[in-house]
Amino acid sequence: MIAFLVLAQVLDSYAGIGLDRLPDIEHDDLRLVVLGDSFAGQSRSRIPTALLSELPEGQLVGVRTSAHTLYARPVRTQLLSERHLVVNDQGFTSGCRELELDVGGNAWMRLPIGGLFDLRLDARETGQSLMKLSYGKVDPSLNESRSLFEDGLLVRGVGRFPTNGLSPAHISCAPWSESCVVEGAEPAEPSKLHQLFETSSASDAPELNAGGEAEFLVDWNGGGDTVQLTDVIFHGMQSQGASEGLYFTPLTDVSWGYYTYSNPEPCVELGIKSFTDEELQNWLVETSVRDDQDLVFMMHLDTEKAEVEQHQMILNQIWHRVDSVVESSGLGPNWSFLVVVPFRHDVNNTGISGEVDSFEDLWAAVRLLAEEHSNVSGVSLYHYFQGVRFDGGYDARRFLIENCQGQVTWNQNQVNLVDLPFQADLLDPQEIHMRDAYSARYMANALLRALRGWSFPGDLNQNGSLDSADLSALLAQWGAVGVNEADLDGSGVVDDQDLDLLTQRLDCAVPYPPPPPPLSPDLDGDGLVGISDLLLLLANWGSDDPAIDITRDGVVDWSDQLIVLSNWTASP
Repeated sequence: MIAFLVLAQVLDSYAGIGLDRLPDIEHDDLRLVVLGDSFAGQSRSRIPTALLSELPEGQLVGVRTSAHTLYARPVRTQLLSERHLVVNDQGFTSGCRELELDVGGNAWMRLPIGGLFDLRLDARETGQSLMKLSYGKVDPSLNESRSLFEDGLLVRGVGRFPTNGLSPAHISCAPWSESCVVEGAEPAEPSKLHQLFETSSASDAPELNAGGEAEFLVDWNGGGDTVQLTDVIFHGMQSQGASEGLYFTPLTDVSWGYYTYSNPEPCVELGIKSFTDEELQNWLVETSVRDDQDLVFMMHLDTEKAEVEQHQMILNQIWHRVDSVVESSGLGPNWSFLVVVPFRHDVNNTGISGEVDSFEDLWAAVRLLAEEHSNVSGVSLYHYFQGVRFDGGYDARRFLIENCQGQVTWNQNQVNLVDLPFQADLLDPQEIHMRDAYSARYMANALLRALRGWSFPGDLNQNGSLDSADLSALLAQWGAVGVNEADLDGSGVVDDQDLDLLTQRLDCAVPYPPPPPPLSPDLDGDGLVGISDLLLLLANWGSDDPAIDITRDGVVDWSDQLIVLSNWTASP
């Protein structure tokens, strides 16, 4: 009964469920496989990537990325000559990608890997460097990737052997040509991925700099005209093998969704979003650096409109797929399934009230899934932030100000998310994704705290606000050592420094004044609400003109238009 009461408190207060079923992302040895859409893309403005800079120094030991993902961080692939032809370059096209159809074949690339390099090489470039593989930090000011470079580094390329008359290029990694030759295998099934090259360097190699970055060149030595590269892996090495820590391996692409990850059918035409269990298993094995790491599969997707039963069914299908694939692959020994319900954002085909239902339904399905499977956990950023939508409106500003939540640092620059240029607007123009690296860092920190079962900094009694009761909660932990939410300065002990910080946060957290009463929808003052008022509103659309912003929420938008239309008194 005690365990049940604790779980209920976690669900209600921390927006987390089954957190004790997860490995410790901050300290344990594990492989994190992110299954996601554009919410989980590898840019500095996405939460999973920003999370890497929130980890303790030395915990990040490996990163896998697509070989051809625009804006990918921290691993980048750069083609060094414009004379080579990049074919099947579908950019942000999501789903099944056509390969080799131009030479009479019938091959597809199905996995959601964010794109691939499919190159037809120019003979004049033989013997030249073909591409540059580089590792640069997510946050340029942090030594977040120290463990990748302490004792040496492994670099691996994964891809396909071409078929249908195309021949694989002989490539090598300068200057380690002996260890980086393309495998001399016969062309295999078009769906199969293989290790194309692998190389390593010592910790004092010139291609690694003291700041924790790396750069490798891939040379073309002739012998073929095609390179089909899908994955690039950077992983730290120790004398006994691969380093222990967190190995970050996203399997993401734009516009994927829960249903497409659950669909086990092979795609057969451009744009179809599905892949088989065999393909997933092949990818997991070829992109593994160690086969004895625990795996955490993290679903991080745009919230979709669906009933609770639909969500539960689809999540259950994904769970069964992963369970079968992990068992067949021989990886593990253990695996966990973590569903992250994202922050509140625009949900297609819903209004503002429909958004609430969408997030609540998804979270209800996650709770049901966790009751059914013992290795399922969930975190809801929607509930962590109390259903607030960070769109610059009144509720967003109120939450940040009343809880002293505005300060964020990225690349040694500190900003207040309440001030310009943010004004509590952390979403992109479509009100879907994170706005930039600062917004992503803020959300990544929240995700990490939620995974610990904590609330936002200073809310030690977990009641959703900063108040004097948090002082009592801190004093009750006085002198405690180790990881503790009351240890606000991270010194390892709860002491007077934490008391000072909490006092400062309580002083910072001030009540936000209630919004002013709305304006009259009769904007031109002619005594009627009609077409002239609507035209005034449209002419100022998107502005913060206080004479036109009827709702006083800081922007002239659809909410003001709705008030005009619902109070229409002029004749048609």
